[in-house]
Amino acid sequence: TSVTGKLPPLDLLRERLTRDGGERTRLLQDASKVTSEILETCLVATFPTLRAIHEELHEIEDHVFHGHATTLARLLALRQELITIRHVIMEARAVTGRLGEVYRKFFSGSDDQVAHLLRHVEDIWPSLESARETVESFWQAQTALATQRTNDAIKTLTMIAVITFPLTLVAAIFTMRVGGVPFTESNNGFWEVIGVMVG
Repeated sequence: TSVTGKLPPLDLLRERLTRDGGERTRLLQDASKVTSEILETCLVATFPTLRAIHEELHEIEDHVFHGHATTLARLLALRQELITIRHVIMEARAVTGRLGEVYRKFFSGSDDQVAHLLRHVEDIWPSLESARETVESFWQAQTALATQRTNDAIKTLTMIAVITFPLTLVAAIFTMRVGGVPFTESNNGFWEVIGVMVG
């Protein structure tokens, strides 16, 4: 369902049935056909969504290794969308299986309808799994790259600290206002301190 609580595929089905009175009459004569048509409409509506997800993944693939700031957010959004679709399709699988049992009890000749619905579910599932695996591998690659960049930054900061800490310590020692500090009485004291700091 969308944020507004509407089901766009069912809205399209309602419009189609409103326009085509013959089809509406045919469907309303058999409850199994109505149920099958509703399920099929919802399942078929998943294909454009999956196609859009795969297109988004192709776009993201170009950005994964270039460190674009929006890549993680886009992957997270796709991940959430795929989780939602997976739950819906898993439920559709279960419902279609149970529907087959009910159809066999109450409606004659309904095996073809159930088989048709199951084919839709089975057609969707591999594409869904492929997209999920791609998102997971991109996610792992992106987080590995982020970890590597963090490690490089920490290494650089550590090197800077290793270089500046001794210099800061020597400077702090020579700025103390106490007697007996080396090189303070010498005419070349400044250069001797610089030599100690560089050495």
